[in-house]
Amino acid sequence: MVAIIIFVLAALCAPIAATKCSSSPQCPAENGCTVSTPNGAEIDLKCDTDFDGRVLKTIQAKSFSECAKKCSENSQCGGLNLKDGHCYHLGADVGIARHLSGVLGGIMVQAPSDGGDSAGHKVCGDVINCNVASTDGCHFTTGNKTYVARCETDLYGSDFENIETLSLTACVKQCSKKSACKSVSWSLGICYLKNEIPDALYSKVYGSAYLQS
Repeated sequence: MVAIIIFVLAALCAPIAATKCSSSPQCPAENGCTVSTPNGAEIDLKCDTDFDGRVLKTIQAKSFSECAKKCSENSQCGGLNLKDGHCYHLGADVGIARHLSGVLGGIMVQAPSDGGDSAGHKVCGDVINCNVASTDGCHFTTGNKTYVARCETDLYGSDFENIETLSLTACVKQCSKKSACKSVSWSLGICYLKNEIPDALYSKVYGSAYLQS
């Protein structure tokens, strides 16, 4: 009898294994499941949840699993929101969880085992070339300042000056010369200098960069 009681208590006290998400998790059935990414990260799914933390980057993603994988490849990503095919990467402080129907929130509960293929581990070189997929998230240094480049991204708002430049590279170089400039967005020959680092919005015709913190 004592042995049975000990067995039952041990079973009750044992940690509950996390439920693994399917390849394309569905809500509400899989709320709380965990996506394991190829680089060893684990991200928990929160159905109908929107985190209000600062957006680092916005990309397109067809599923929560794809969004989670992309988050794991960004060393600055600590969580995410997925809504209408747009994957919003959040920083380590994901903010407050708010109920919002249709939004899939995610929290990274285990960091990548290999450090990820992330912004902190890539160098742009002499130019920021967004025609090359690996450019996104690279670091570009000019004027003793280092910027993180984001392709297909518009840092919307906080403009204090607009000038004409031939490229995103030239735009960032102009930013480095102005003490007030913390980030830029560039599109179709127009360079938007910004005195803050606004939230990122997905846009195919924009490239952006912001000062590395």
